[in-house]
Amino acid sequence: MTWLIGVDEAGYGPNLGPLVIAATVWKAPDSLSGNDLYEALGEVVAVAKSSSRDTRLLIADSKKLFTAQKSLAPLERGVHTAAKLIQRDIGSWRSALVQIGQAGLDRLAPIPWFADFDRPLPGVISAAEIDDGAALLQETFDKSGVRLVDVRAALLFAGEFNERLRSGNKSRVLSETTLRLVRDLLPQEAGDVTIVCDKHGGRDRYAPLLQETFGDLLIRVREESRRRSSYDWRREQGNCLIEFRQGGEEFLPAALASMTAKYLRELTMEAFNAFWRSHDPQLRPTAGYPLDAKRFLQETVALRAELQIADDLLWRQK
Repeated sequence: MTWLIGVDEAGYGPNLGPLVIAATVWKAPDSLSGNDLYEALGEVVAVAKSSSRDTRLLIADSKKLFTAQKSLAPLERGVHTAAKLIQRDIGSWRSALVQIGQAGLDRLAPIPWFADFDRPLPGVISAAEIDDGAALLQETFDKSGVRLVDVRAALLFAGEFNERLRSGNKSRVLSETTLRLVRDLLPQEAGDVTIVCDKHGGRDRYAPLLQETFGDLLIRVREESRRRSSYDWRREQGNCLIEFRQGGEEFLPAALASMTAKYLRELTMEAFNAFWRSHDPQLRPTAGYPLDAKRFLQETVALRAELQIADDLLWRQK
């Protein structure tokens, strides 16, 4: 068997809301590469619907499945189906952040917009739809030998993000957090591992960061280019290959990671906007991206002073 890990982020550009980096771990027969997963699971999984009657589960780049004008349903269906398959209870907002996002109460409680927020999940699709989708996908897993093993995310809230910036730049924070998540998810069972991440901004060289993360292992550079940066190393359990690709979401495990990261970020922004609008119902919600984030900051000057909320808790410095 071989192991496949896909990683992607959501929220790298905004000034408000967390940076979310998600990863999914899969196990598959040696005969299947990551690029073959869509074909192996094609009876129940697709990148896009072929017609209005196509009921397959969509697993694709989150930017193709969700915009501010579209429903959260495709992301919700994919993430909740995945959680069902790995027996994670994400039946509420808070449990999703804890079970998938690793954000426990100790991290949520000091942040006013998270401290008391919760609601049932899923919010758009039905639990029956998730159960049916998970059952069909499990049947296909049993036929193909493919298995989803884990779904996990790292969330960096504004205060944590700003703290990390003190020892590096924004790109380094993204890369370090990504590689630590990968390190934590590397399987201890035997088998070769292929890891695919979307490219980190303009970075082409990752070898020093890989060496820092994985210590004494000898990291070999295979390729470093604008299109792809590729590295490998040997560990006791087998060979590891990691690639940072343009369009990494074409790799199914990275596509599900993209969906997970975006879904968790949207959940956090829902709580964020609910908090501020509970104090000022006329305040327009924000997605946190730079231009609108500045508008939001200007419109909440008096309210932030009244609530005594420090800028560093709210505003990501880069």
